[in-house]
Amino acid sequence: MASVLAEPTLITGEALLTMSNSGPCELVEGRIVPMTPPGNDHGIVQALLIWYLQTFVIPRKLGWVTGGEAGVYTHRNPDSVRGMDVAFISYVRQPARPRGYLRAAPELDFVQKIIGIYSTAIPHWGYALRINRQGQKRLMSANK
Repeated sequence: MASVLAEPTLITGEALLTMSNSGPCELVEGRIVPMTPPGNDHGIVQALLIWYLQTFVIPRKLGWVTGGEAGVYTHRNPDSVRGMDVAFISYVRQPARPRGYLRAAPELDFVQKIIGIYSTAIPHWGYALRINRQGQKRLMSANK
C-alpha cells in the first residue's frame, strides 16, 4: 500500500508572532527555520550600532531605530519574516510606533558579515556609517 505524504502546514507571520515557544527562528516561505542565538561579539557590535544610530536619529526626529533580530516581512503568501540586526525606518514610511513585524522595508538595514567589516550608506541623508575590524566607528559624509 502506498503512503501519501501530507503537505506541511504553512504558518503566517501573524501566527509566528503569537508563538511563545518558537525559540530563535525566522520564517521562510511559511516554514519555521531554527537559528542559533548570536554570540556576544555580534551583540556588542549590534548594541553599538543601535546607540550610534539613535544618537543621530533621535535629536533630528527622523524615525525609528530597531534591532535585536526584530522581524521584517520579506515576502507574503507564503510569509517570510527575517530578523534584522539593526534597522532604521523613517517617520515618513512608518509614522506610528511599529508593532509586530515591519511591513514596510526599512531605509537602512545592517546585517553583520563574518569578515567583520560593516558599512552602509544612508542615501537620503548623505552619510555613511563605517566600522572597521578594530571596532573604530565613523559617521562620514557619503560625498567625500
